[in-house]
Amino acid sequence: MNAQYKILTIPAVLSLVVASIMLATTSTAYAGTCTFTQSFDVGDKSEEIRCLQVYLNDAGYLLTSNGAGSPGKETDKYGGLTKAAVADWQRANDISPSSGYFGPVSRAAYERLTAQTTNTATASGNTSSNTSNTTSNQVSATQNQLDSELKALLKLTMIQVEATAGIINDAQDDDMDIDEAQELMNRTYVQFFDAVNAYLDGSYTSMKDDIEKTLSLTKKAAESVGDADKSNSKNADEDDAKDAIDDAEDEIKDAEDDIDDAIDDGKDVDQAEDTLKDAEDFLEDAEDAYDDEDWSIAVSKAEEALASAKKAVKEIDEDGEDSAKDAIDDAEDEIKDAEDDIDDAKEDGKDVEDAEDALQEAKDTLEDAEKEFAKEDWKDAIKDAEEAIELAKEAVEAIGESEFTEDKAKDAIDDAEDAIDDAQDAIDDADEDGEDVRDAEDELDKAEDKLKDAEDAYDDEDWEQAIEDAEDAIQFAEDAEDEL
Repeated sequence: MNAQYKILTIPAVLSLVVASIMLATTSTAYAGTCTFTQSFDVGDKSEEIRCLQVYLNDAGYLLTSNGAGSPGKETDKYGGLTKAAVADWQRANDISPSSGYFGPVSRAAYERLTAQTTNTATASGNTSSNTSNTTSNQVSATQNQLDSELKALLKLTMIQVEATAGIINDAQDDDMDIDEAQELMNRTYVQFFDAVNAYLDGSYTSMKDDIEKTLSLTKKAAESVGDADKSNSKNADEDDAKDAIDDAEDEIKDAEDDIDDAIDDGKDVDQAEDTLKDAEDFLEDAEDAYDDEDWSIAVSKAEEALASAKKAVKEIDEDGEDSAKDAIDDAEDEIKDAEDDIDDAKEDGKDVEDAEDALQEAKDTLEDAEKEFAKEDWKDAIKDAEEAIELAKEAVEAIGESEFTEDKAKDAIDDAEDAIDDAQDAIDDADEDGEDVRDAEDELDKAEDKLKDAEDAYDDEDWEQAIEDAEDAIQFAEDAEDEL
């Protein structure tokens, strides 16, 4: 390979020119305002999200150039395209972290940016008549929409060029023959520079033509790398395959150690673990190919395993803040669900005393988690939030049976009948002894009336009323005996 140095990155001057073009609309392209009442992440749905997508598209952070999410086709769903556009907007406006999560910090930044835009637009509008304003706004809106689409096209093209350059650089690191790919990329840069110049000159038709040629060249450059890779693979032997598998095993082991350390530090490793699993699958494929003496496939799969292991390490959430926030949100949801279940149980007459104690403990633990989060102690915040979730679940499990069941109503009626029989026997004995039993008989009549009420309530399946009437009957029966 002749080239011993890397030139495969968009020249700094050209990159700065494109960045300046993108920045030109970030604070002026969007004339409307949105009112955000909540935070958003992937999976959320809200009309507020539609407004956010319109803002992003108008401000030059295009979700996509066509289909759902494109200008004029915004949706109420917060998906991957929205998250990526939000992350670009966050980076451009120095909002940290630039993760694509649209939370309180982003909402505050949005209000600040749109307030500046609104004030500028208002000051400018006060110098013109209403009629001229209407005409000017219509022309400006049309121009802004076209301008935003062209800027987005430039940005997407630049991303594609950078991605292809990265592929070629990786190939160069692997000592592959990439002379042809480098030559194609040099032509790509020239073509892309022509597209930028065409935009600046207002030659939009020429710009689009240059963009198409740029993308065609990047495709050919990538294909050239693929051909070189195949050529390398054909020459692989047993030693190459064994070395590649050993390298992949070492990289996977290192990634496992890094992920274990990250878990101990309370960092978010979900995505990293998924990618590491992919690496292990690729390694298994490589070992199978090695056993079949298919050295080329073994090398290819081992390289994929090694690349995935490296990617897994990069995907570790370095500060763990997102994991801590997610854990606290989950705890809040679990506690809210437990509160609803306990309220329903109360209405059903169930014993909730133990459940309420556990729920209060869950709330206290959640408060501890929020304090740890405020101190940026993500590890302890996650630990406390997870404990709060378990306590909330225990609270639901601690809900007792209803105090007013059919069996309890039947037992109460049986007890009332026994009490009335005992009182009747006592009255009969007293009457035989010549005692005055009239007051006792009055109380016994009341007991029998209440027993009848209890039986009627039982027939109506009103267990609570049946139990209450039966207990009254027992009390009157006891009063009857006291009158003797």
